[in-house]
Amino acid sequence: MTKEEAKKKIKMNKGMYAFAKGNDIFVVVCKNKCPNEWQALSGLDGWEVESDDMFYIMGTDARGELEETLSEKILVFKSNETTYFKCPISDEVLNILVSTSGEEGFMLIQSELLLDENQIYQKFTEGEIEGLICCFYTDEKKREIFNLDEKGNILELK
Repeated sequence: MTKEEAKKKIKMNKGMYAFAKGNDIFVVVCKNKCPNEWQALSGLDGWEVESDDMFYIMGTDARGELEETLSEKILVFKSNETTYFKCPISDEVLNILVSTSGEEGFMLIQSELLLDENQIYQKFTEGEIEGLICCFYTDEKKREIFNLDEKGNILELK
C-alpha cells in the first residue's frame, strides 16, 4: 500500500471522505461513524428538488467552502448559522471543485454503512443510494454572485 493509499484509507475509516470519479466529486458521510454530522444534515432548513434522479437543496444558503490549515485543505459544508461538516480533501478533489465552482459543486452521499469509494460509486450509479447536489463557492465566486456581510456570509443574490 502506498503512502497516498494509506492516507486515503485512514480518512475513509473516520466515516467522512471525498473522492473524484472523472470530473465528479463525491463526499460521503457515514451515519454510524459520524452521527453528529448526520444529524446536522438531517436538520437542513430548506427543501430538496428532484432533477434527473438527483436531488439538490433549494431555499437554503447551505454550501461548500474551502478552509485551509497548515497541514491540509478542508471542505466545509455550512450555512451562515451552522457548520454541517468539515471533510479533508485531496489536491485532486480541490482542483476539480475550484474549476467548477458555482456550478454543480459536489454530490453529497449519506450512507448508513461505511463503504469504500468503489462501493459508493457503484451503488450510486445503480440507483441504490441517492446523492444531494451541493454548491461549492470560492471566496471570489461568492463575491461575484452574492452580496455579503462583513464576515463574508451570504446576504442575498446580486
